[in-house]
Amino acid sequence: MKIRNSFVSNSSSTSFIVAIDPGSNPPCPHCGRSDFNTLDRIRELGDGECDDTRILAEGADEVIDFYDWGSDKETREVEGLIKEYAAKGFQIAYIDISYHDHSLNEEYRALKKSGKLVEIMDLN
Repeated sequence: MKIRNSFVSNSSSTSFIVAIDPGSNPPCPHCGRSDFNTLDRIRELGDGECDDTRILAEGADEVIDFYDWGSDKETREVEGLIKEYAAKGFQIAYIDISYHDHSLNEEYRALKKSGKLVEIMDLN
């Protein structure tokens, strides 16, 4: 019997609207190269072996246009948060993360705990 401790739902992935601090992946001061950030990793996984990990919308306007909002109050609150973080330079995205991608799930939790990723809305 498999028991899940987090990311629980009836699907094989979980969905979020997130704001990612662009400073979470600074370039190397010597060569200027930086590692993949979380959205790059999701994009790479979505293009390859993991169909359940993907970016559904990227950028504040695209996320607002893509998501089927609930009540008027909820819509205003979430749109306000999206615009607030976008104005601060955060990357905004509507993402799915597969339950089977353990390393990305760990990275997500670590970024969230550090404050470099803000979970605007958990869509599960």
